[in-house]
Amino acid sequence: MTLDKLIEIINPMYEDGLLELYYQHPDGEHGDGLAKFIVIELTERFNAEATDAAQFEDAMQALVSARDQVDEVITALHAGLARLEMGPDLSEDRCEHGMFFSGAGACPQCGGGAVP
Repeated sequence: MTLDKLIEIINPMYEDGLLELYYQHPDGEHGDGLAKFIVIELTERFNAEATDAAQFEDAMQALVSARDQVDEVITALHAGLARLEMGPDLSEDRCEHGMFFSGAGACPQCGGGAVP
């Protein structure tokens, strides 16, 4: 399969066909950083020598990895907001993932204990 074909297959699932637009015009600013990011990830990881199944698997793996990283950032944002809502008099304990929490016990986000 070609990268053109992969983009053609997934493009209808993305709002306004922006994946193909970013693929066809990668230097253009089309107003959707996520679409641009997806196309960049798929382009960088694409192996034209791989089987079609391997190409789909690799594309999925790239996007799952990106989703996991975005989930970690969202978790950090939730923890930061919770810390602000609890007020400034709280201890600044952090779990092994860097999340702030206060008081004895475990981090409410990941269950980890405070790391010195």
